Formats: sequence, structure tokens, C-alpha cells
Amino acid sequence: QHGSDGHRRVTGVVVDGDVVPCDAAVVALGPWSVMAEDWFTGLRVRMRGTLGTVAVYSRHAEDLASGIAICERDEHGRALMAVARNNGEMYCLGIQSQKAFSGEELRNLHV
Repeated sequence: QHGSDGHRRVTGVVVDGDVVPCDAAVVALGPWSVMAEDWFTGLRVRMRGTLGTVAVYSRHAEDLASGIAICERDEHGRALMAVARNNGEMYCLGIQSQKAFSGEELRNLHV
């Protein structure tokens, strides 16, 4: 709909075929958030991304304490981050590239 200022605004979202009224909507799609530019005229999502690998391991929650460890980048620009969650999930993230990607580059990235 058009608001009183003449700009278009979101007034509802479609969920299972029904429109659910709302005052605001959040588009949270991670690196795919740039795709929202196709859904909303004039929207530009400012996003930068890096290439990397994520592995998730599941442990018994009582075997793992919450915490985070971040390693300094090596001579090739690679870094490692490990995040332990109190639900037993252990995330290991390897960042392979220092290159920052624009929204257009993320949109065209085929992995």
C-alpha cells in the first residue's frame, strides 16, 4: 500500500495463503537477503559477505560449555572461529577469503 507520505509500505505478509497484517516486516535470509531486491521496488540491500566453510557438530548439551574461540588469520588470509552453544551445537567456521562481495556478486555466486 501507499502510505500518507506517498511511499509504498508493507501492510501484511502472506503465510500459507492467508494475509497476516503487520506494521513492519523483517527480511532475514542471511546472504540470500539480496534477493529481497526483486520483491520490493527500489529496495537496495547493503550487504558484504566472505567465502568460508561451516561445519556443525552436535554433542550432548551437558558435554559442552558455551564459548567462542577466534584464531588470527594465517599468512594466506585464512581464519578459524569455533562457537559452542549451550544446546550442544558446536559451529566451526573457516573463512577462506578476505574479499568482500557486493550484493550483486552474492546474487550471482554459485556454490
